Amino acid sequence: MKKLNKRALQAQETKKLIFDHAIRLIREKGFYNVLIEEIASAAGVSIGTFYYYFKNKDDLALLVADNMDQHYVNYYENEMKKPKQKNALEILEGILNVSLETYSKIGAELGIIIYSSIMRDPEINERWNGMFRVYRQIVSNLIRAGQEQKLIRADMDVESIVQNFYKATRGGIMDWCINGTNMSPKEYTRDFFRCFIDGLKPQKTL
Repeated sequence: MKKLNKRALQAQETKKLIFDHAIRLIREKGFYNVLIEEIASAAGVSIGTFYYYFKNKDDLALLVADNMDQHYVNYYENEMKKPKQKNALEILEGILNVSLETYSKIGAELGIIIYSSIMRDPEINERWNGMFRVYRQIVSNLIRAGQEQKLIRADMDVESIVQNFYKATRGGIMDWCINGTNMSPKEYTRDFFRCFIDGLKPQKTL
């Protein structure tokens, strides 16, 4: 991995600073009630600096994807380094929990904005759905390993299960976003995802 120089590191830190303050303000006031001027002021940067890193507020959705992927990578790598590893299905369920925890932090309103952006903006759509997204690669690796460990059903190919994993996670999270509940995403989707995870296991034949 190429080491970033001082200027690149500062740029990365500035972008993260803007993003962190934007998320905080959006959680406090609502997406449509927060002005770009407020975000820039809270981050201690100029409006021009905000536009240097982001085209608009919707563009924050791109960084949400990047941040989520880094959380997935951190969790996955930490689990793989442990002397006594969880099995592939347990780690896959952990990846799901990382996603639910992230949406709990960013809030339902921004979750809806993200899904709207995915449907509207080809660049954002590709970032979230692309074949080379690290999230997809991690999920694919875990499903493949789970099949080899005979913990995940082998009557479906890896890509089909990946697609269903995407459908299930998006469906559960989006339903939480639009429901308006005070429950956390993890609480709201607990029974739904338990049924889904159980459905990934090898099925008994009658």
